[in-house]
Amino acid sequence: MAVRNVYVAGGNGIGYTKEVDSSSDYSSVSNGTYFKDLSLGVGGMILYKNGSGEVLEIYASPPSVSIKTVNGISMIGSGNVSTYSNTGNILYVSTSGSDTIPDTTRISRLGSINTPFLTLEAAAAVAISGDLIYVFAGNYTPVSNVAKDGVKYYFEPNAKVTMTTVASIFDITGFTTGFDVFGHGEFYKTTGAGYILLGGSGMSGYQMTFEAVKVSSTISHCFYCSAGMNLHFKVPYVSSSGGSCLSTQGGSIKIDAHTWRSTANRVITNVYGVINNADLIVNAQLFESTTNDAIEAAYSSGCNLILNINKLLGATYGLNIFAYTGLTLH
Repeated sequence: MAVRNVYVAGGNGIGYTKEVDSSSDYSSVSNGTYFKDLSLGVGGMILYKNGSGEVLEIYASPPSVSIKTVNGISMIGSGNVSTYSNTGNILYVSTSGSDTIPDTTRISRLGSINTPFLTLEAAAAVAISGDLIYVFAGNYTPVSNVAKDGVKYYFEPNAKVTMTTVASIFDITGFTTGFDVFGHGEFYKTTGAGYILLGGSGMSGYQMTFEAVKVSSTISHCFYCSAGMNLHFKVPYVSSSGGSCLSTQGGSIKIDAHTWRSTANRVITNVYGVINNADLIVNAQLFESTTNDAIEAAYSSGCNLILNINKLLGATYGLNIFAYTGLTLH
């Protein structure tokens, strides 16, 4: 018995964001959610829990549908045939999409797999907290921050994001609700000051997940978090020739990786040279700095380091933990 988060667009255009094992799990599904009950028939059936908590069956081929709004969410109802189908609180982005057709409003795009936006900026501009921005494979070149408080991203395999302007791809400074990046995206910062991820104050008590296939910066640090944050990085390959892979001030950091390498600085470095009351958990094959220490925890206090790294290589030290107090190393 469980409720699982998924992001699936059905072949008929009707998708869902949750999976359950049986009707006993329905009470744990939020109102305004499309979900699949795996116990109903072969492959399960897509259901919709409306704003009143009523669970409705969504058939594979509705005879006629129209879009109506319940609690701000477009849903399928009876009436004239609509020009697009609904897949829940999802906004789509595709290199074959348009930022102006049919129009720029959120309601005309919400859940419509047939009318994706062309740019990440356009989708982010109309997204509200609780939305998911689903990015199809292709090359994207945003010129400004595309993060939004309370909004999640999912990137398909071969979705590649390259930023060359003076900005960070995802700037979550001051966010309070939450933000996540899921999927198989690739992220590159090649020119112009900024970072792949910039995190400052805010996000207290919230753990952000950043999942990607590859991250690379030739400008500065890939990830720069100047305040204590709770972060889970699920990125196999990270490289920086302009700074560190991660510069952090503390918080709870977990990294699941294969190879993180910096040819300009440390793999992980301390913002302002200090980390206090932090947890750092790393599972990786290789952490390597060709110019400095691989990991620096200098001038730290009250820190807990759990390092499961096959090779920890640095031009000076693999791990530098001088001038510390109350540090625990596993």
